[in-house]
Amino acid sequence: ISFSGLVRKFGILGSSWFTLFNLNTHIGIVEAQSLTSRIINIIEIISVFLVLAYLVNQYVLFQYYSQLQLKKLNFNLEQQNEEVLNRNRENVTLIKEVHHRVKNNLQIIISLLRMKRSEIKSEENK
Repeated sequence: ISFSGLVRKFGILGSSWFTLFNLNTHIGIVEAQSLTSRIINIIEIISVFLVLAYLVNQYVLFQYYSQLQLKKLNFNLEQQNEEVLNRNRENVTLIKEVHHRVKNNLQIIISLLRMKRSEIKSEENK
């Protein structure tokens, strides 16, 4: 219990101090450790913390890289979407213009037919 209290209060330094100098006096069941085995324990603890810190760092970097890639892709998709919308607006305008021209051409044909009808004298041809 005192070991976990030291870790919470002092972190790595507290756990290292406890392992190096006080481990033998607090745990009566465990055989006394030599100074070299205690140093090895400290090195193992520090190694584990370093590996965990490296893994957390790599995770954070991967998340940051993923977010950047997603932002780039999202920006590209927004640009493509805007381009498609602009093309759609142009196509709608072009279709309206074509309809207008067709209507005008049909009106010209109707006018020409009416003019020719007045020149025709036979009722059957009219």
